[in-house]
Amino acid sequence: MKKTSFMGRLANCSNIKYWDDMDGLCLTYNDYGYTSFESLIAIAHNTFWQKDQLNNVLQKIDALKHHLRRNYERELMVNADGTIEHDSCISHCLPYAFGDCYKIHNSRCSKCDQFFEFFGFMHSHIKEDQMTALEEAKEHLQYFLAHSTQKVYLNAQFKATLTTLDDDGALLVANYKMRILPKSARETKAEFFEIKTYDHWSSDTKQDAWFTASAFEAVFEVIKHKPKWIRIISDNGSHYHSSELMAIVAHWNEWYQIEVRDWLFLEPGEAKITIDSHHAAVSVLYLLLF
Repeated sequence: MKKTSFMGRLANCSNIKYWDDMDGLCLTYNDYGYTSFESLIAIAHNTFWQKDQLNNVLQKIDALKHHLRRNYERELMVNADGTIEHDSCISHCLPYAFGDCYKIHNSRCSKCDQFFEFFGFMHSHIKEDQMTALEEAKEHLQYFLAHSTQKVYLNAQFKATLTTLDDDGALLVANYKMRILPKSARETKAEFFEIKTYDHWSSDTKQDAWFTASAFEAVFEVIKHKPKWIRIISDNGSHYHSSELMAIVAHWNEWYQIEVRDWLFLEPGEAKITIDSHHAAVSVLYLLLF
């Protein structure tokens, strides 16, 4: 779908509003990191009628929200080179979170444990008709935790990749649009991150191998300082490509004299990376790091 057609249909939608002065908040953070706490507050109001009890539960919800949304990510450690190591605290052990740690964990984090303590408390106090909503909120927050954990790890991979750059290399980030943003927002991001952006619109609605390859090849033809090698991070999952894209990429060195050293695929919705700062901004970013 072309941009003009998309904007025309958007204008006629009753359930979608186009903001001309705002970026789009990461959907996972909105759906799971915000609305889940609104649901917990509603459950609390429907369950606890005495003011002291209600205030106590609301304080627990606020403390849990503060930890999950602000402090949890700070407690996770990733080395400067992007690698992760065993942590004796099971709540902070990234290898364990990714299912790749079989060592003993002999400590726990009291702040992280408040998640399980809170839901244990709520299970023993709420009414039966509120149980489904409570379980749904718990599942959403667990997904939010997984999202945050993966985001910390992937952000570190981005930073680790930057440390490997030299005068001959560049990092390219392919970011597939999920929302339409004003030109001013894109320019602001370009200035802040000191990057060169290339924006592609296509009538082909599929993020397949040919769309991806054509977007990159269009950039290769116009960039002023062509790198000798590149690393790529893409927010569309590898299942879009299979062997077709790899067959095309194998010829890039021959066609454009550009060596592709590695390609990191992020599954859609898996995690947003540092470069788009929790906002879908532009299609292809080319970092000027020469």
